[in-house]
Parts: sequence; C-alpha cells; structure tokens
Amino acid sequence: MRRNPCLVAWLIGALWICGASASAARRQREPSLPPESASRFERDTTVPITADEDQVVVEPLAAAEPDGASGPDAPLGPWEQIVGEGARLCAAFEAEARTHLLQATTATSSIDDKTWRRRARDCPRGEWVLRAAAQAELRTPFRLAKGSPTPAEVSELERTVRRSRRRALDWLEAIQRERARMGQPLRPRDHYLAARAHAGLGRRDAARAALGRAVRRGGASTAEVQQLSALLAVAAGDLDRAAIASRRALYGGGEADSVVSLYVRALVLDRLGDRTAAARVLVVARNQDRGRAGLLALESVLPVHERLYVRALDRQVEQTRNAALRLWKAYLAHDAPTPGQRKLAEQHRAALAEIPEPIVADAAGRDQQSTEQTNAQDPTSTTGGAQAPESTTAPSQVKPQP
Repeated sequence: MRRNPCLVAWLIGALWICGASASAARRQREPSLPPESASRFERDTTVPITADEDQVVVEPLAAAEPDGASGPDAPLGPWEQIVGEGARLCAAFEAEARTHLLQATTATSSIDDKTWRRRARDCPRGEWVLRAAAQAELRTPFRLAKGSPTPAEVSELERTVRRSRRRALDWLEAIQRERARMGQPLRPRDHYLAARAHAGLGRRDAARAALGRAVRRGGASTAEVQQLSALLAVAAGDLDRAAIASRRALYGGGEADSVVSLYVRALVLDRLGDRTAAARVLVVARNQDRGRAGLLALESVLPVHERLYVRALDRQVEQTRNAALRLWKAYLAHDAPTPGQRKLAEQHRAALAEIPEPIVADAAGRDQQSTEQTNAQDPTSTTGGAQAPESTTAPSQVKPQP
C-alpha cells in the first residue's frame, strides 16, 4: 500500500499537539515547590536579612539614590557624625549633672565650676547641665582685691558680678523653656536659685517673689530661706524682720548652713547697734569656718558694698587694724550705703583710729628696750646708771695683784 506523505505529516502534527496539551495540563495539576526549597545562594541578596527569616520585609517606595545607599544603614556624613557625637556627650553630661545635684556635695564633687559653665554652652538644652551651671555661677563670690580696693576695682567687680548673675538667670530661663516644652513646671529648687540671682542684681522685689515660690514648693531648706530673707530685709532697712529671720536661720540647717547663719546673725546684730554681741557671734563663726567657706558663701549673695562691710567687720574682729581701716575707707567711698549705714561705718572706723599702732620690733630691739627700762628703775644694774665696783666682776676675770 502506498503511503500518502501529506497524511503522514498531518498525523504526526496532531499527535505532537495532543502531547503538548496533556503535558501542560499535567503541570498545572502538580503542586509547586515551596519557597524554602530554593537554594540560599539563589535568594535575592538586595533584600536585607532580618533576625527572623520568616518575617516579610516590606521596603518603602522611594526614589533611587544615585550617589549610594540611603536609610539607617547608610554611612553618616561628617556633620551627622559631629551632631551624633555631641548628642551622646550631652546625654552623658546630663546624667552626671543629675547625680551631682541630687547626690554629691560641694566637698565631694570632682568637677569644678568652670567645667559646668563650659558644658552649659555646649549643651544648651540639657536641663540638669544648665541647672548645675547656674548653681555654680551663683556660688562664685569673685574675691575682692587684696589690700585697699580702689573705686575702679570695686566698679569692675560689680560689673563682673552683674554679668555672672545675668548669665545664671539666662540659664534658668532656658530650663524653664525646656520644661514648658515638655509640659512641666519648674522644679522647686529653680525658684530658690532665681531668688539668689535676683538678690545679687539688687532686685529685692523679684527676689522675694521667687523666694516665696521656693518656700511654697519646698525648694530650699529652712536655713537657706531664712538667711536670704534676713539679707533682703537688711537691704530694705527692715531690721525687725531681719532680726527674726536671722535668729530662725540658726536652727534650721546643717553644719555648713549654721556657719553662714552665724555670719548673717553677726551682720544683723551690728546693724541693730549691738556691736559687742555682733563681735562675739563673729568670733564663733570664724572659729567654726574651715577655709573661710562660710564667709565666701555669704559674700556670694551680698552686693559688693555689703561685702566690703562684712570684710571690714571680719578684719576688725581679727584685729588686723590697717586692713580694716582700708576696707572701711573703700566702703565709705561707695555711693550705695544709706546714711544710717554710713554712720555705723564711721563709728567703726573711729574706734579703730583711737587704737595706737602696735610697736613692732625684732628680738634684739625688745631686749634692749626691756634692759633700758630695768636699768632706769635699778641703779645697781651693771649695764646702766653708775658703774659697778670692780669686785662685781667674775672671779675668772679679776687680775692677780703683784
């Protein structure tokens, strides 16, 4: 039988089409391989691998960065590195300042006041750093010049103190802004620091208002409140209130506060005209004041002309006559004292002027002076008056007679 070539070709094509269709249907019925069966090295390496490989990572839609990678894994630029390092340092300074203010004392602190000022400039939004800097600023008394301070030196010291107290107020206002941003009021201690700053600037009304807020919120000890209240009363001329507050301050604090309270009490008693009692209290304060820390703490609150007054009283009790006279002279040259205060200072200076100058001589001079006085009273002395007979010489010095 002769085969038809066309028929054979048609049969082969039909069989091929049927086989392909059956193969496709069979593949659809077979389950697909699970994703875990794929090789680890065949995964897309552009997707970051998380700690949980079953977690689905959804990448946000973003424009491609032509210069390199972006996002949290991208390398930080120079400015970002500086800002990040500064934030970490400020966080460490903030924790250290909090510990310093809440736990440490001035005697045990290893950080000086200049360091807190520098950190406050570097971390202007650190609440505790700013608070530590403000407290350090208010604690600085800015010592008086040795010897006799001239009016120019006193004026320069006053300008320095005013700048310091304004700087402390600026830091306290920055703390208030940070607290307000967090929806929180100022801490109670901040009101007491503000009262000290206003007192240093001579703003008695603002100081009393801030001190009242500190009392209502418990921001200071009884001794601190009464000390500042007494000093504000002295500045206002209300000596009765100053006497009550200075007496209460003696019984409301620790050892360091008690020394400052004694100095305040001595100042109030002197202004009341009881100079003898003031001198006795001042002697007790000097005996208890180690390193003159209490006197410096008092001076850090007083205006400059009142510092001159307290220093003059201190030198007068110390019986350093010339130094006390120079300080009284500098105090009277200032224009801030009232007529009553000038009268008291004049009385102190007049009392010192009546005391004669002490005779200062060396040992030989004192021996010669005492010998001359003895010879004047004893005519039988061998060194003065009539000459003693020759027999009074020592036996070893008598020459033998021929």
